[in-house]
Amino acid sequence: HRPLVVFTSQDSHYSISKAANWMGLGMNNVVKVKTNKEGAMIPAELEIAIKVSREIGKRPLAVVVTAGTTVLGAFDPFVEIAEICEREQIWMHCDAAWGGGFIFSKKLRDKCLKGVERCDSICWNAHKMLGAPLQCSALITKQPDIILNCNSLNATYLFQQDKYYPPEYDSAGDKSIQCGRKPDAFKLWYMWLGVGVEGFQKAVESVEDCA
Repeated sequence: HRPLVVFTSQDSHYSISKAANWMGLGMNNVVKVKTNKEGAMIPAELEIAIKVSREIGKRPLAVVVTAGTTVLGAFDPFVEIAEICEREQIWMHCDAAWGGGFIFSKKLRDKCLKGVERCDSICWNAHKMLGAPLQCSALITKQPDIILNCNSLNATYLFQQDKYYPPEYDSAGDKSIQCGRKPDAFKLWYMWLGVGVEGFQKAVESVEDCA
């Protein structure tokens, strides 16, 4: 048995370590990679950490990059890290809980989020930068079947097919860890209807102007 290892920056959110505990990986298998003076992960240090982990008999599982760290608002270099992950065949996840909102700004998206599309999965919280009511979170992945396969148990007493509405509407409950989770999508949808992309762009650029 080779222990699975997750790599993330030393300035990443505490939720990465918490998730490793939930998954049974353990704190000792979360490797904190050094950051530069701006708080962004150093790709060369990541390469060293991956090599060392393999040498001591561990198996790299994922690299978690950050789009907007909690203290400094740093964005990891996604392009360089994506090249490492692709070469090493390691899943690349982006914690864009805060900084993912920059995607709505034509002025800022390329500056802050260049290369984020190369991630295998991304988490984003609209209740942070965009100010949606708590809680409003999204998990975005290029392989949505993975999420359903990981979490779905198809409980027959909950997810019957003979409904008066399309049964696929139930899939959100079967995909998520919390079956009875609030319908976060409605909060974002209503906001989007109210202010449009332009409103989101203005909100995001206002944050940057203030900073």
